[in-house]
Amino acid sequence: MKKNGFVFIESVIVLMVVALALTMLISSYSLISRKTNEKEYYDRASDKYLLYSLSNIGVTDECNYSKSGSCGFAGINFQANEDNCDGTRLGYLLNNCSSTFKDMDIRYIYVVDNIKTELNNGSAVNKYDNGTIEYMKSLKKCNDKNDSSNSSTCSDPIPYMIGVFYRSGNYYYASIEL
Repeated sequence: MKKNGFVFIESVIVLMVVALALTMLISSYSLISRKTNEKEYYDRASDKYLLYSLSNIGVTDECNYSKSGSCGFAGINFQANEDNCDGTRLGYLLNNCSSTFKDMDIRYIYVVDNIKTELNNGSAVNKYDNGTIEYMKSLKKCNDKNDSSNSSTCSDPIPYMIGVFYRSGNYYYASIEL
């Protein structure tokens, strides 16, 4: 009695199981790798504390980051870097904003009132670098109880101050809720 057909079918099934196992292993590895990268470069305690300190220096009830139109600036959203920070709300609240950026290794400070709208806006790639966009994707976007991630808007967005830091050839990202 010949069993050549049975051996062939058994070999095909074993190869399919091995291929499926390798596929699952690779997908798990990429998830673990991405999460490890996030822990290494996202939300360091020192960076979050620096952002918290910056968000409280010079702030009053009438002039703060989360209030539209305060300090004579329209809207909440702004981007500040070492070169243009003096003309922003951050520069208005800080004394010598450029040296603060240089001393603290800050590349950018963003204040974003609605991350979901910013990311779904077609101009996000023109405003933010790729690392900042990836970091923004990892943040909680809405306080809505029935928030569906497929929706492009939310009724109760979370405003953030996002900092991009550059140290030892690497970019680090941190944020605080305003």
